[in-house]
This record gives sequence, structure tokens and C-alpha cells, in this order.
Amino acid sequence: TPYHTHPYEHEVYVLQGKGVAVIEGKEYTLEKDSFILVPPNLKHQFRNTGTQDFIFLCKYRFNNIMGRISNIEPAKLIVGIIAT
Repeated sequence: TPYHTHPYEHEVYVLQGKGVAVIEGKEYTLEKDSFILVPPNLKHQFRNTGTQDFIFLCKYRFNNIMGRISNIEPAKLIVGIIAT
């Protein structure tokens, strides 16, 4: 993924493959069944370092988007795939 930031935290669970999460310049090794929390507003990216696709689930919650505050929003769940 691109090296980026956003104003919400997200949780990542690895389903397949090997990769790294780069958070504020520090690399964290990830592999199947790994979990990592990315706090809000920190620069981060995910990179595939293995020989197969790097597939992960990413859960996040938007609490304050475009200046509007919502009480409770449902969590969003996406699947990320970084091909070899």
C-alpha cells in the first residue's frame, strides 16, 4: 500500500502470506495469523515480502470524518491483497 496516514485507527489480521507493516519508519514482520493495530495519524504502509499473495483483513471505525462527529458507527471490514 502507499505510505499514508488517516485520522482513525485500524486493526489488521493476516490471512495468508508474509509481509511487513511499516509504521513511522519502523518495520513489523507479519505472517499468517498475525495481528497489528495501527494507531490514528501515524504514517504506515503494508508490503508483501513473501512468495505468495499477502492477504489481510483490515477493520476500522470512522468516528470523526470531515469535522462531523458521530456517536457510534458500525465498523468497516475490508480485505487487502498485495500480489506477488
